[in-house]
Amino acid sequence: KQVDIDIPELRHDIHWLDMSSGQRKSYDHAEATGITGIRDMKGEATRIHILALITKLKLICNYDDESGQSCKLEFLADRVDEIVDSGEKALVFSQYPQKTVPKIETEMRSFNPLRFDGSLSTGERDRVVEQFQDEDENDLLLMSVRAGGVGITLTRANHVFHFDHWWNPAVIDQASARVHRIGQKRAVFIHSLYTVGTIEERIANLLEGKRQLFEEMFGDMSDKDVSGKLTDEDLFGLFGLEPPKQTEKDNTP
Repeated sequence: KQVDIDIPELRHDIHWLDMSSGQRKSYDHAEATGITGIRDMKGEATRIHILALITKLKLICNYDDESGQSCKLEFLADRVDEIVDSGEKALVFSQYPQKTVPKIETEMRSFNPLRFDGSLSTGERDRVVEQFQDEDENDLLLMSVRAGGVGITLTRANHVFHFDHWWNPAVIDQASARVHRIGQKRAVFIHSLYTVGTIEERIANLLEGKRQLFEEMFGDMSDKDVSGKLTDEDLFGLFGLEPPKQTEKDNTP
């Protein structure tokens, strides 16, 4: 405000999506099997086992390998089609560059997507950014949150899709800032995709409840730091499980 910098309007929309039947069947089976496996460990399960199950379920929320179905991809394809028809471009962020991004790339190939992730050299990254910013044939840029979430200007796009979400909401804000910055000429639309009745919804509710507690820390905390601040009760509670009982040794400073 002091220097009168004019940056266009920013709008954030949260989209709650219902899984298709095949995707839901795979998700429910994976969750039930995972919970049974943790219960069978009879108190020996740790937060590492919970986090591994969360990752497995989040990947199914993105794309179900067994059925080949993804409500998120269906939604994305429809929205990007409208965006391109309007002469605009979009970014898609995911935290799974090796698992989810290739699925998006295949399904969205009609939009000539570019890809930006940690496997690229500095020169390759620069060329991808330049091509997306300066040329017209690539309507979509698929990005790893870790590789592309900071330090890049991508004002040619004015739509950002967060295909999945890290524990730390500050990571999402940093990634969205790639398009909402000086040089942007259009209103910016941030789209967060979540699946209904899944671990994604439970984590979103958990973090919302913790937001006030974490608010002062989020900006300087890594994603790992944020998940580390959640208690075993928080994490096991996501699946309706009791956390392992702490031994005297566990409680020793």
